[in-house]
Amino acid sequence: KLRPSVFATPFAATGRGARGTLAIMLIYVVALALLALCANAMDGGETLRWLQAAMTPSTDGTPPAIATMSPASASSIRFVMLGMSTVSIPLWYAPALVHWGRQGVAQAMFSSVVAIWRTKGAFAVFLLGWFAVGLAFDAVVQLLAMAFGLEAVSLAVLTGQMILSIAYFLSLWFGFVDTFEIGAPAAFRTVLADTDAPAP
Repeated sequence: KLRPSVFATPFAATGRGARGTLAIMLIYVVALALLALCANAMDGGETLRWLQAAMTPSTDGTPPAIATMSPASASSIRFVMLGMSTVSIPLWYAPALVHWGRQGVAQAMFSSVVAIWRTKGAFAVFLLGWFAVGLAFDAVVQLLAMAFGLEAVSLAVLTGQMILSIAYFLSLWFGFVDTFEIGAPAAFRTVLADTDAPAP
């Protein structure tokens, strides 16, 4: 069974692993904050105001009227997406390499970049596959919303999103193992056994 303690395991396994995980988290948070600040400066906060208006329901309960996005907002969103994609490359395998590969943060980030470059074809197929799954899920949601109303299927949509998120993050493990051929150490094999997942 999956237990809450599994989320604390990366920080309890080794001191080096815990420090590496915290450093990677900090790098990711700082990078996203810088991207958000740069994007906000690019369009003068227009995209943020557009998102707030799009997510704020009207007083009569009808969906909000979404205004046309300006070229400045579209450019800032493209900038953030490109920046997030660039930041994700060195951080993609870094947490796993810190724990299971026993690498330092800098080495893990470099190894992640090299691994993605060497497996770029398979990596692109992986991302396209999940993109297709997301499109299919959205299409099903649209059909259900048209047939039964969005409020009637909101719980099912939320459950489906959670299941897809879990499946996505689980699939990252298999990509890591196939790329680096590194098995989990004994401390993590116990966690995997407790969660009824086969250890590599």
